[in-house]
Amino acid sequence: MRQLAGAAICGSGALVADGQAVTRPVSAIVSLTLDCPHACSICAVNARCTRGLAAAAAEDTARADALIAAIHDLRRLGDVSLDFSGGDPLSFPCWREVVTASSQVVGRDAVSVSTTGTLLDDAALEVLERTAGEVYLTVETVRDGRVSCRSRRSVPDAWAALDRMRQSHLVRGVALVLRASLNLSRDHLVRLYDALAEVGVSALLVLRFMPVGRASVLPHEMLSRHGTLVALDILRDLERAEGPRIRLHRLLHPLLGEPMICCGARDIYLSANGIVTDCPWAIDPSGAALPEFVLGSIHGNTIADVYLSRRAAQRRALAAVPTADCRLIQRAAHGRRPG
Repeated sequence: MRQLAGAAICGSGALVADGQAVTRPVSAIVSLTLDCPHACSICAVNARCTRGLAAAAAEDTARADALIAAIHDLRRLGDVSLDFSGGDPLSFPCWREVVTASSQVVGRDAVSVSTTGTLLDDAALEVLERTAGEVYLTVETVRDGRVSCRSRRSVPDAWAALDRMRQSHLVRGVALVLRASLNLSRDHLVRLYDALAEVGVSALLVLRFMPVGRASVLPHEMLSRHGTLVALDILRDLERAEGPRIRLHRLLHPLLGEPMICCGARDIYLSANGIVTDCPWAIDPSGAALPEFVLGSIHGNTIADVYLSRRAAQRRALAAVPTADCRLIQRAAHGRRPG
């Protein structure tokens, strides 16, 4: 992730008058870095594969200070929840400082971290126990399984991280991305659910594959509506009180015959290069934000300025109108430009 100028983010002018903060909840996904220990072909952000954790450079410290200032500024809008992502957020040398400060600003329970688990050693786990309410990992197969489109170490690293977290007080969640090449048989899903329950996973977040970022060249991985519904029926049937609760991402609603409210109705996404969009999936094959979803940049503006802009308000109003399907899915399926 490239350096962001601290002065550009924190600014000196008030964004909203005292006592006039926006009262609606704001859900912010913050990409700390595009670096990642893996090189998965399914990556939605075209992350850069890196080995190990580099020492913090001056530009990393400056970026950390800038991000902390942005979180302070964002909090002035009202209640804020933060999900730190990447790449792998633990690949950012100053992630501890950013997550710790953010926890102090918005509260521990409003902070979550989505990681591959590769860099989740005991020291990192100790920090997250103090500063994050939830940690999410992507787990798409049992311990001895292999999945296509993922790096060779992604499966064993994720399971090792779940084992390491077993005795922690963190709420542990797992993301399962439904796609065509996954083993979604009842037998495999039963084994996966039981294994996740055994290590104390609290929630299984089921997502729909999105052909964005590096995965833009994999439209054949989009699972059919029938295949999706079969998998969801199996997962719902498996759910039990002592196992992970099944949580369906909003992108699945259209396949269930339900209207969908787009992410941009309450979410914002701060990319690793400082671009703010109203959709975390609006990423082209190179990893850049799709222009039609861009709300602005924190270079020269505060993040709250961007959120309160006329364009952002218009985009939120548009996103709040129920649609038959995700605009990005429509874009991929029909080549149409989303609204």
